[in-house]
Amino acid sequence: NYVTSALCALVVLLFVLKTLHNQERKTQWSQRIELVCFYIACIAGQLFMENVTLYNIAITGLGLLVYLVIYRKINLKLLIGF
Repeated sequence: NYVTSALCALVVLLFVLKTLHNQERKTQWSQRIELVCFYIACIAGQLFMENVTLYNIAITGLGLLVYLVIYRKINLKLLIGF
């Protein structure tokens, strides 16, 4: 339970960091796969342990807040993950 939930939290953190840095993605196909993995990690991470749910909420919530401060708009992908 610990390894899979930690992996889900790391995937969520990686996506939030990539979104904040606004990295250019090469293809739209890889962007969609990354987005699906993010949503699966958000849902699956909540099924394993309660504290991982709180970590995912904290990571995406802080990501939303920082994105709002930097770019002055709300990122819909992060909001759905939240």
